[in-house]
Amino acid sequence: MNAGSRLVLAFFLTAVTTLGAAQGVRAGIPHTDGSGGLCGAMDGTHPARVKHVMFILFENRSYRAVVGSGAAPYLNSKLIPGCGLATNYHSYSHPSAPNYLALTSGTAHGKAAKKDCMPSACPQPQNSIFGQLGRAGRTWREYAEAMQGHCRATNDNDKTYKNANGTTGEMYYVRHAPPPYYTSAPVPGECSRWDVPLGTSASGKLLTALSPRQDGLPAFSFVTPGGCDDMHDCGTTAGDDWLRKWIPLIQRSAAYRSGQLVVFITWDEGEGPDKANGETCWDAKHANSSAFPSCHVATIVMSPHTTPGRKSSAYFNHLSLLGTAEHLLGLPRLPGAQGYTGLESAFGL
Repeated sequence: MNAGSRLVLAFFLTAVTTLGAAQGVRAGIPHTDGSGGLCGAMDGTHPARVKHVMFILFENRSYRAVVGSGAAPYLNSKLIPGCGLATNYHSYSHPSAPNYLALTSGTAHGKAAKKDCMPSACPQPQNSIFGQLGRAGRTWREYAEAMQGHCRATNDNDKTYKNANGTTGEMYYVRHAPPPYYTSAPVPGECSRWDVPLGTSASGKLLTALSPRQDGLPAFSFVTPGGCDDMHDCGTTAGDDWLRKWIPLIQRSAAYRSGQLVVFITWDEGEGPDKANGETCWDAKHANSSAFPSCHVATIVMSPHTTPGRKSSAYFNHLSLLGTAEHLLGLPRLPGAQGYTGLESAFGL
């Protein structure tokens, strides 16, 4: 081959490689950017809607106990720099139950507004995002780790479970899994079918839905790690290890690679001396993160449309997040979520 022919061949191969790379990005294949390519493969495209939204909930860590913490190396070396972080995000109240209910319905009624209680003692008559989707003929799932059976309205202890740290046994707390609380919604029968055990990163319902070959996710997924993996019964590192296992599986899923999945990772509430029963963390007074650290929590936005390392200091809370999910899925905002700025523009959604 003479020099001229080699030059033509080199030009052809370069053009093919460049075109292929561009087509790969348009197809949603995550790029590699030094942070693991978790986010940003479709940076610059702004979907009005996506097919799937996922909430992953952890427990009882204030912002300062997570961001920059040596107990969360995966979060701080990969996930936060590789995706988006809301730095001025606040919970709804204290303790757990009102936060989980507000995240999915915009409010909490009765005793559940100020305390943890079982669904039998604290039924919730209001509409929820689960009910919105069911009545629209669309699907949702609660994926609850350690839950024995479907739609369990009582706590469970899965004594056979062993997590990444070798801890045997994992608690399912129903107050961390909201669907069984709603009496008028979800649509009757949906909870018994769609509130399911999570399984493990080796087998189970969530892993199957995250198939890299076929999109198996519902419109909305509410993911509840067990009592150790969500940091409630164990240290921050337990939750960090849980994310280390699951985030790559989410990233490789067909839903994520196609640009149709947005994942929000947050904490139900923080911890600190200001924590009080029934405290209204979403109001202006408690948005002072220095004075009220138990209301200030980290929230991470993972999507192919979000620039890696993007941060927003805008004020957001759990009601903002519910409204964001509803908007992305083309649902009207529930009354409790109205009037709060969503996270869409801040994170390229």
